[in-house]
Parts: sequence; C-alpha cells; structure tokens
Amino acid sequence: MTQTPQHFSTASGDDRASQYDAQIKVGDLSAPGGGQAVGINYGTAVQQYFQGPFRLLRQAVIDLDPLPGDLRLVDPEEPTNPVGLFRGREKLIGKIDAFLALCVQRRRGGFLLVEAEAGMGKSALAAYLAFTRAWPAHFTRLAEGRDSATARRNLAAQLIARWKLTDAAPGGVLPEGAGTTGWLHGRLCDSATARDRDDPGVPVVLLIDGLDEAPVSVGGELPLGLPPNLPAGTVIVATTRPKSIRIPAGSRVVERIDVESEANRTDLLDYLTVVTARDPLLSEPLNRAQMDSHRFCRTLVERSGGVWIYALSILDQIRDHGRSPKGVDRLPASLAGYYAENVRRWQDELGDHLWETAGLPVLTTVTAIREPMSVARIAAWADVPPAMTRTILRGMLKPFLAVRRGGDPDLYVPRHQSLRDFCDGTSLLDSDDDGLRELAYDLAAATRAAHRRIAVAVEPSGPVGRRDWAVAGRYARTYLAEHAALGGQLDELITDPQFGLFVGVACLLRQRRHLTTAEAKKALAALELAAGHNNDDALWLRWIEVSARKMRADTFADRAASLVDETWHPIRAMWTGNSHRTLIGHTKTVRAVTAVPLRDGRTLLASAGDDGSIRLWDPIEGTPAGTLTGHTARVFALAVVPLRDGRTLLASAGDDGSIRLWDPIEGTPAGTLTGHTVGGFSLAVVPLTDGRTLLASAGADKAVRLWDPVAGTLAGTLTGHTDWVRAVTAVPLPDGGTLLATAGDDRAVRLWDPIEGTPAGTLTGHTDWVNALTAVPLPDGGTLLASAGSDGSVRLWDPITATLTGHTGRVNALAVVPLPDDGALLASAGNDGSVRLWDPIAATAVGTLTGHTAGVRAVTAVPLPDGGTLLATAGDDRAVRLWDPIEGTPAGTLTGHTDWVNALTAVPLPDGGTLLASAGSDGSVRLWDPITATLTGTLSSHTDWVRTLAAVPLPGGGILLASAGAEGSLRLWDPTEGTPAGILTGHTGWVRTLAAVPLPGGGTLLASAGNDGSVRLWDPIAATAVGALTGHTAGVNALTAVPLPDSRILLASAGDDGSVRLWNPVTAVAVGALTGHTEPVNAVATLALPDGRVLLASAGYDGSVRLWDPIAGTLAGILTGHTAGVNALTAVPLPDSRILLASAGDDGSVRLWNPVTAVAVGALTGHTEPVNAVATLALPDGRVLLASAGDDRAIILWQALAGTVL
Repeated sequence: MTQTPQHFSTASGDDRASQYDAQIKVGDLSAPGGGQAVGINYGTAVQQYFQGPFRLLRQAVIDLDPLPGDLRLVDPEEPTNPVGLFRGREKLIGKIDAFLALCVQRRRGGFLLVEAEAGMGKSALAAYLAFTRAWPAHFTRLAEGRDSATARRNLAAQLIARWKLTDAAPGGVLPEGAGTTGWLHGRLCDSATARDRDDPGVPVVLLIDGLDEAPVSVGGELPLGLPPNLPAGTVIVATTRPKSIRIPAGSRVVERIDVESEANRTDLLDYLTVVTARDPLLSEPLNRAQMDSHRFCRTLVERSGGVWIYALSILDQIRDHGRSPKGVDRLPASLAGYYAENVRRWQDELGDHLWETAGLPVLTTVTAIREPMSVARIAAWADVPPAMTRTILRGMLKPFLAVRRGGDPDLYVPRHQSLRDFCDGTSLLDSDDDGLRELAYDLAAATRAAHRRIAVAVEPSGPVGRRDWAVAGRYARTYLAEHAALGGQLDELITDPQFGLFVGVACLLRQRRHLTTAEAKKALAALELAAGHNNDDALWLRWIEVSARKMRADTFADRAASLVDETWHPIRAMWTGNSHRTLIGHTKTVRAVTAVPLRDGRTLLASAGDDGSIRLWDPIEGTPAGTLTGHTARVFALAVVPLRDGRTLLASAGDDGSIRLWDPIEGTPAGTLTGHTVGGFSLAVVPLTDGRTLLASAGADKAVRLWDPVAGTLAGTLTGHTDWVRAVTAVPLPDGGTLLATAGDDRAVRLWDPIEGTPAGTLTGHTDWVNALTAVPLPDGGTLLASAGSDGSVRLWDPITATLTGHTGRVNALAVVPLPDDGALLASAGNDGSVRLWDPIAATAVGTLTGHTAGVRAVTAVPLPDGGTLLATAGDDRAVRLWDPIEGTPAGTLTGHTDWVNALTAVPLPDGGTLLASAGSDGSVRLWDPITATLTGTLSSHTDWVRTLAAVPLPGGGILLASAGAEGSLRLWDPTEGTPAGILTGHTGWVRTLAAVPLPGGGTLLASAGNDGSVRLWDPIAATAVGALTGHTAGVNALTAVPLPDSRILLASAGDDGSVRLWNPVTAVAVGALTGHTEPVNAVATLALPDGRVLLASAGYDGSVRLWDPIAGTLAGILTGHTAGVNALTAVPLPDSRILLASAGDDGSVRLWNPVTAVAVGALTGHTEPVNAVATLALPDGRVLLASAGDDRAIILWQALAGTVL
C-alpha cells in the first residue's frame, strides 16, 4: 500500500469547519462525512524528520516500534505496514479531523479527549494515528512513558524535528530545562509560528495515549505537566478513561467510544474477521476445530461485550495453544469475568500451593511494577525463584504481557491497564457473584502485599536516621511513595524525615489521601509547613523539626532532631494553625492577590500592597516569578483582564490615582488609565454579551468608572454612592448578561447595568462600611451575591438573604472556592487574622484556616489545571499564604494564641512544679504545662492587648501572676486556682512592662511602667501603690530587678529615650543612668555570674545587646549579631552553674551568648516572624528550658542536648 502524507489545506479546513458549524456549535464534534485517513508511515517520518541538524534529537525520542506488536496491529500478509490490521473508527477519526480543521480555521487551541473504558482500543487508535499521521506522539505505556519530564522532552524533540525549529536545539541537542512545561509550551508556540509561515492550513498536533495512566499531578498540574493553554490552531489529542482528567472546560471537547454502540461492535467484528482470515496461527486452529470463522467472530464480539482487549486476549490464547476456539460461546460475559476465569484456570494448573507461593505473587508483582522489569527483578520482588518466575511469565501470563528487549534477555510489563485494575480488585467489587467478590478481596490483598514487597526492596535498609537514601536510585525516588501508599506503608515511611528529603514534598502530597494515621498526616503537614525553607537540606531539617513540634508530630520531630547538628532543639511548641506554604517578599501590608492564567498554561499568583510593588509568584513551586514596579504609592487592587486575542493583562490600582495595565509574561507596562481624582480601592472585570470586556474601577472619589482596556479609554461613569467605594464585582445573570455590584462606606450595595450605565437596584442591611463583594455561582446555574464589611458580617443576597457570623472584627475580603464536585465554598478574611470557609447554600460555617499573624486583607482562589483549587491570602503580616482548603491539616485542638504573643514568664508553684504563662494581643493570659505542652488554664478578663507578665513570689511561699497591657491597669491572678486576685490602677496609658522586686528585708514589690514614662511600685498583697519613679523622658519598655553582691537591690528601667536607669526601689531614688544605645531600649535582664559578679544586659532597636557593670556604671561589652531590633532578653542558668544570655528580636531569631567572654554560642531558628519574648524555666528534674514566642503566635520550648559544650 502506498502511503502519502495527509495535509489539511486551507480550503479543506474551511469545508470541514462549514459542515461542522452547520450542525453544532464550536466545541462539539461531528463526523465530517469523510473516509478514514491514511498518511505517512511513522518510521518514514522518523527518518525524514530526524536527519541533518536534528539527527541527535532522536536520542530524546521514545521509540514507538514496540507498539504495533503489543497491540496486534501488524498484518501478517503485509508486515511492512505496522498498523495494517487496524480497522474501524472511521466516524471517530472523521470527528477528530473536523475538530482539528475547526481549530485551524477559528485560530483557537484546545484539547480533544478520546474517552473510553479500559480495553476499548484507545491505544490501538492512538498508534494508528501516530503511524499514519506522523504527529508527535507520546505513549505512557512505553518505558519511561510515565515520567513527566521525559514525556515533555520526547514531545518537544519531535516538535523541533517536525517543524524544523533549528534555533530551539542548537547542534541538535536539547538545552537544559527542555523538560519543563514552559519550554514545551514555547516549542508549541514556535511550531504554530512555523506552521503559519510555511503551512497555514495544517494543525499543530500532539498525540498522548493513556493520559490517565500518568502519575497523579500535584499542585494543579495537568498529567505529564502538559500546558493547558495552547496556541491558535494547536491541539492535544489524548486518550483517557472517562472523567479521569480535569482540563479547563473552555479548552476541551470530549469524544467517547461507547462499548455498547453499534459502531464499536461493527469495528471489532471487522477487525476480527480480517485477522482470523489472515493470521495462520488463528485460521488453522479454527479449521481444525471446524469452526465457521464468521460465527466465531460474531460470538466473540457478543461474549466480549465489545471490549477489544478481551477479544484480543482470546486470540492470543488461541495462538499460544492455551485455548480452543470451540469454547467461544462459553466465555464469561465481561472482561473482569474473563480475567477471573483465567486466574481460576491458572490456579488449577499450578495447584493451590504453587499458586499461593509462586503464581499469585508473580502475577500481582508484575501488575504492581510501574516500569518494564527483568525476570530477575520481578523474581526478587515477588520472592519467587527466577526459574519459576520465568516459566510463569513466558507461559500462562504471556498473552497478557508486553515484552521489551534489554532484560534477561527481556523486560516485562502488563500489556493493558485493565489487568492492573483487575488485580487491584476494583473491577469486581460491585459484582453480584459472591465468588468474584471473594476473588477481588484475595487479589487486592495480594496486590497490596506486592506493593509492600517492592517498597521494602527499593527502600534502603537500616533504622531511621541511618538509611543511605543516596543509593536508593531513580525508581525509588519516582515510585517508592506510590508503592508505599498502595501497600499501606506510607504512614510509617513518611515519619522518616530523610524520606521526605529524598522524594520531595510534591511527591508526598500526591499520596496525601492514602494516609490513615494522625501521626502520618501531621508529619506531612510539617513537611508542607517547612517547604518554604527547603533550599538547603540541613536548614530544612531544622525547619521540619520546628514545624513538627507545631503540628504535634513529636515522633517525627524527634527523628528530625537526631539529624540536626545543633546544641539546642525545640522540644515543644504551642501553636494553632493549618498547614500551608508561605511566600515572603513584600516589605509592608499586602492588600490584594489574584490568580493570573497565562497563555503558556501556567497560572501565576499576583500580590500587591503598601510597598507599591506587584509581585508575581509560581503557586505550585512557591517561588517568585517577577516584580512589577511603577506605582508611586500603595496598591489596593488587582484584576485579570482577558483579551479577545487570548492574551491576559493584569490591572492594578492604588493610592497614586492611576490604574496600570501590565503584560504579566513580559513583566512590562501595557498602559495607564487616568481619571480618578484620588486613590482607587477596587477593580473588577465586566464581561459583556457582545464579547467585549470592560474594566470597572472605584475609589475614594465616590465614582465607579468603566474602561475599555484595549483602547485605554473611559467607557462610562456610574454615580450614586455618597461615600468612598471600596468594592466592585461582576454578577453573571442566568440569561448571559452581567450586572455590576458596588459597595463602600455608605453601607449600601448598589447594582448597575454596565451596558446602559443605569442603576438596577440597592441592597441595604450592613451597619458599617462594606469592604468586599463577590459573586457565588450555584450548582443550579444561579448566582448569589456575597458582601462583607466592618460590621463583622458576611451577607448573602438573592434568592435568599442570610447573614454569616463568626469573624470578631472587620471583614476585608471575599472569594469563591470551587470544589471538585462542582459546588463552591465562600471564603472570607478579616482583621481577626482568620480565613473562614462557608457553605453559601446552607449559610453555615464549614472551617477556619489559621496561620496569619495579623489582619488578612485579600483572598483569592487559584484555579489549577487539574480542577483543584488553592486559596491564596495576604495581609498585614506581609506574607502571601497558600492553602489547600480541603486537605489542609490543623495543628491539634485550638488552644494556642490567636494573635501575637507578647510576653512569657515562668511561674514557680508552691508544690515545686513550674508553669509557663503567656500573654498576647488576643487579650488572653494562658497557663501551660511546659513538660506536656498542654494548656492548664486561660485567664481572660483583659479587654485589650496584654503586653507584659511577671510572677510575684509571696512571703509564705505563694505566688501571684501579674499581667498588664493596653488597658492601663494591672491585673493580679492566683495561678494555682486560675482566679483574679486584684486590680491595680494608676497608669495613664499602656503598661508595657512588669517586674517583681525582692526587698532586702523580705517581701516583694511589683514594679510597672509604660507609655506615661513613669515607673510605679506596688504592694501586691495590699494591692496599693507605694511609690512612683520619674526621670524617663518617654515611654518605658523594660524593667528588671538587679540583686547586687552586697545584698542591695536595684531596679533597672529602660525605654524610648534610649537610656537605662538605675533606681533604689526602697528609697525611690535614682542612682545612675547608663547611656550608649542609639535608639529605644526594649529589654533589660540581670546576669548573676558564677564568680559572684553581676552584669546588666540591655538591648533595643539599634540591634545591639550591651553588657553593663551596674555598680561601676560602665560598659562591659557589646554583643552584635541581630540584624534588626532586639525585643527580649533573659538569663539562662544552666545545671552546671554556668549562665548564658538569650536575646530575641525582629529578625525572628533567638541568639545565645556567653556573657563572660561576650561571644555568641548559638542561634535558634524556628520562628517565622519577630520574636517578642523569651523566658527561662527551671524544671523539677533539673532540666532548663528556654521559651520563645512572637508574632507568629507560636511558643517554642528549647532544650540543650545533654553533654554538649555550649
């Protein structure tokens, strides 16, 4: 047969598209009425394309030569035609051709998914198209076919050769990075350009077979990392099982092969008729059995139910003399039944003992492997002697296996995915036959055992912490997590931190649904929480250790600690939050986030805020992707503007009054819209029924403006609001139209017709400013409008009116979160730092995401190509955070602080025990057992921030706890009973610091100081004031008692005037002033040295820690190392009588110093925000702990390893 290339001329493309359009709308498929196409032979194409400068590219291409034999497509009478036995599918192929022609004509790209159940001949169709059309093709069933980077390199190499893209591969060698999604997309764009230049009527096509068999994607990638957005006239044709692949709906069409359809059965009968007549290995057995070939073929079609792999497997068994044609009318009525019949026959042939010890292990091992393997490897993993394994593979299993060269002497892999499904037990679970369901159970158990054996075999031996993961190899790195998950071992394996380092967090997130134990789920959450610090394995292990303590994954933390070469380790952490990733880069409040879909298939995340910059991020990798600068003031709003030509612009608006348009791919300005007289707060894209898109903006000038973003001109102005407008959103209507909703400080939500520019209604109900609006699509096609504001409520409008309550402060932002089942959640965020998830239909709360350390001002859903969704949030803590709103793992019960932790102190109890007290901006004082890290009590009478704590010993051995803060009063508590013990008033502003002052003759005073610049002394028992010390010229931030060697007691104070002052608390007289700090002093601490000397340490915003001799009033040393202001100091007395000084500050670190030598002895990394407080706890067992806490709401307890030199 002479085969010639088939080209799609412009004329023929127009004709096909015309026929197509006359019947159905764009995006559907219909047969063009043409016959089955036959084009150039694949082998000829390879020789033609991969020559000259492209010769070396052949090395990057996965050879398709094994396919025709595997798929029984070679015609014995015409062996030079690799797909000569392919029959049927004319109508389906015609539909494919019509869709390709339409994409070329309409200048659009897209996906065409050919969906069919297992065994329906999808791979045969793909092979036929590959060998006759010479499209760049990739088959996941081939060796290395399931590796995403290999697949992308394979396709890119074929594109370069097919379209002669010389510049893409200089010297015929693929550059580094050729395996990325972006690089493949770039070659698709180059190919489309070459096509437009040289062959304008020809589609650019990639052919993918078995897309559903590619590894599960993570972070929203398409399988194999294919780009979801394609250039004009470019199509990815992919075969897959039904509903197994999520591709953005607007870019795909689906064509199904129905097993019950008459066309499918006719195609199968045609194939069987030809092959039984031409293949002597089939015709001769039929003649010997005196079987009429036509009757045999019709019966086989009927018994197989139209399932091709079933019928083809029967033919293979007849060829191998394993089955007589006479039994065709007694075949089971389904593919699963057929496989079950074979299993029972194999069991009878081997006998029960050999079946259980050899046949079943080999069968389930060969179906569990993910790449072709040798007999020796399969034998080892099945725990069956190699000779027996070879006999089974070459005998009873031969018809069901594909064979590759290169093993001993061959490599084996299942011929079809349906055999894997059968051995997994999933094919028989719904059977009404008890025998089949029992078989499914046995097979599933044996398959799990096979996965366990493989996992054990590829996992390096040894205990946790001593495994040499470097020798585990590529197969283990790629597939160990999957084998362990399917074998039920991932829960145990994931608690080895080195395993996480070896396979990577992304690989583990793919298997998250398989985790069953709480410890394993928390370990993965810890890995996710630490993922932003994984540039260096040693540093990542430290962050894993800290994150594991936060998630209460203590075994995991202990194992990570054993791998970290540090003296001090976190042993407990008190924190409330959900696992998430954090993107750091902004230097001030972040006010806006939005997802930015790009033409190359990626989705970026854009963020903007008070630093005036717009930052672009890769939300999958969690890495920066660019920065856009141009605004001269704060940026309040972002919006994505899709254009008719497929491009996407990013719009931004802010305090400088301008609206700027950006090209997010090039990172360059694309225009500026001016017209607002003051800053803009909100932007929204408004799609119109005529295909145009407007951009709506609003701000402090009370006007809503509509813009044509293409022309860069004003299209209209909407007036009616009587105060600032803070929110705008488009509201789609059932008839395809769009309303515009706006809201702001006048408390009204206003609706507008954006085309006519007229009011369409007003919604009232909010009692304060309205800050956010969003449209919430419903499953029935309707739409709700959600609004939120400074009254703390979220309101839903039309067709129901509901109010969602739960936020404790102003609500700043709203977003819709699409769910995999086509439903949606509503996310809200506000000044209370929480992100709340709501069911908009039931109007009920469904979850809370905690992790922000300050108010949240922006939230957006980030749609991912696989149909999943991330939630991005940002706010006053300068961080952009990414959450999985469905799978995110909470850190135990909600017992931690919900806002900044400002103060810590040890509370020694009369019974010899010790509590840790903490206080923060959430207004609570919390008491903790430092050994178990459990909450023992909450003291909550404060009505505002708590800034400071002090334990006050009483003469009889009792103890009081004092707390104070923004209220200006001091509160006294009995920490053993958890009850109030008094209130002290007198300060005229915030109280910033407290200290207990032991008196030489016994008894204790309580000292306090704050914004009013005074230091006040109190009798804590009588709850009365006993004195006031004045001298500071600004607020006082720190106090500490200074016991001297001669038994005198001094009181040291420090504050915003930069001075440290010394007082005699008995006489209330100033005795000295220490100067040297160049900025406000935030902390002071007393150090009683082993040699009897006493030092006073001070620290502040100048970043230095200064040591003083309080008797001589002289400087004794300066400690430098902090990169920002220092907020807290504490002495750390060690069990061996030595003493350290701990300091902490805005750089997020806790640093340890030897005060005698003035040398740094350690730095503790684990806080993600400024550290506000440190405290030392002496435990009854002699251990000394160091506690630290700060703006990240975490309290971390640190302990030095025993026997270490500090």
